[in-house]
Amino acid sequence: MLLCAWQSRGVALGDSRPIGRRVGPLTNAASELVKLRHAQVIEINSADSFFTELSEKVDSLADLARQRPLAGALDVATLKRYLADPKHRIQLQDLVAAESECLHKELSNLGR
Repeated sequence: MLLCAWQSRGVALGDSRPIGRRVGPLTNAASELVKLRHAQVIEINSADSFFTELSEKVDSLADLARQRPLAGALDVATLKRYLADPKHRIQLQDLVAAESECLHKELSNLGR
């Protein structure tokens, strides 16, 4: 859960103080909510810029997840471990079969 709250005071015409910018410590009620939810308080300059940047980073993580960036390194480490010990020959065969199947699917999708 992500909560963005701000404290605003009545702003008179011509007042240049930013609305929605929190100044000072959390209220007692907010502090209790933080404790109850085991939350972390993040100080930000602007909700607009914070949520825009957060959204962009979440999208980037989703792209990375689809590309499986660590999968190659993990597969290599697993392959080395399986090759080093003959007792892992079944796992080795399963790994090679699974990767072959993934490659076949990827190549099949390129033609579509």
